[in-house]
Amino acid sequence: MKKILLTLALAFCCAAGQGQTTAKPADVNIQELNTKWAKFTQYAEQKQINKAVEEGIRISTLFTQNRQYKEAFATCRQMDALIYYNEQEKKSPEYKLRFMVGKERLRMYTNLKNTEQCKILLKQLHSYTDQLKSNFRYDRQKLGMLQHLIPKALCR
Repeated sequence: MKKILLTLALAFCCAAGQGQTTAKPADVNIQELNTKWAKFTQYAEQKQINKAVEEGIRISTLFTQNRQYKEAFATCRQMDALIYYNEQEKKSPEYKLRFMVGKERLRMYTNLKNTEQCKILLKQLHSYTDQLKSNFRYDRQKLGMLQHLIPKALCR
């Protein structure tokens, strides 16, 4: 009786393992993913947040092309954490980076046909663009106020 149960348990484990390995897409390029991940962590360690986020989006795109959404969303969460710590360090918001990550999430939720999350993300992206526009206006006003300090000869 023990041998039969052991054999059945072993057969079940083998069948479950086969099901998991065949569910993995055939076109996953593990080496490319590993090199991009190494770049991502290298940029993050060097505090080159812009490059890290760009590389993270490339990684997320690769994951979603291979239908590995759990890993893609985990990558977005890591990018969010990088942005958050960078904002805390600099004491200034990074709306452009948040917009980039939000846009990637929107793309993934659109692929998954999750309309509720798409609506939420669209509102978030809209607020980020509003913030970016107001920051741009403020920077232009500051530049206009400082323009009289620039000698006329340098402007030509």
